[in-house]
Amino acid sequence: MRGGWTYAALGGLLALLSVLLILGSDTADAHAPEGLTLVFDDRTDVLTMTVRHNVKDRTTHYVSSIEVWVNGGEAYERPYTSQSAGTFTLRVRLEAQDGDAVVVRAHCVLGGTKEQALTVEPGINEAGTNAGRVGNVVMMHAGIQVTALVLALAVMPGGYGFLRAFRTGTAPRGRRKRHARIGMAAVGLWALGALGGIYIVYLTSGSFLASPHGWLAIGTVALAAISMSAASPRFKQAGYGARISTHAALGVLTALVAAGTILLGMMAFGILAL
Repeated sequence: MRGGWTYAALGGLLALLSVLLILGSDTADAHAPEGLTLVFDDRTDVLTMTVRHNVKDRTTHYVSSIEVWVNGGEAYERPYTSQSAGTFTLRVRLEAQDGDAVVVRAHCVLGGTKEQALTVEPGINEAGTNAGRVGNVVMMHAGIQVTALVLALAVMPGGYGFLRAFRTGTAPRGRRKRHARIGMAAVGLWALGALGGIYIVYLTSGSFLASPHGWLAIGTVALAAISMSAASPRFKQAGYGARISTHAALGVLTALVAAGTILLGMMAFGILAL
């Protein structure tokens, strides 16, 4: 008789454990999104929300809605019937002023909510899981752009020395190969900085040509490439004098446009206020 009770107790315990495992698995499936990152660009009034909600079946388990609240009032809501990927991005235009309190809520269809708050300030605003990513990329981008401008300014005296020597018929001072290599390094850095700028726009507003900064950045890279090409010996018919004169003029214009791009970039990210 005692053995029967023992087996019955073990059977009941196993049944209870099975029920708990089943309930536990259901509870695990019904979870809030694990990541929510907010980026607000006050230049374009665009709020970028990146949600991370990794699940096995995105047709039955997904983010059901995203709400945006400003100063306690609902400003936007987006319902979903499925989820396209484990991590996805939503951008909305949001009329928000400095000091406004923005709250975003991402709801899971099976239960659970991820909430993130952000206070609007001048420039690019970040909050949430990956807050700080844009700022880090911006600093790298700015460093590359400034370095390229410094290199371009450093080779200008030597370049004008070559032009002066040609016009006066005297021996040039300096080394043309060094001048060319430093100039090409500056052009390469500007191109690399442009790629960084594209990534920054992707992380923020998504509007690549929505500001003068973007247009000037494109102009900088284009002028730098044209200036470098203008000095190429491949254009023999133009003559050395015409090539170097054009190269020098375009080099100065490139530096001016690059300086303007940097200033506008500092204003765009709230580093400089005019």
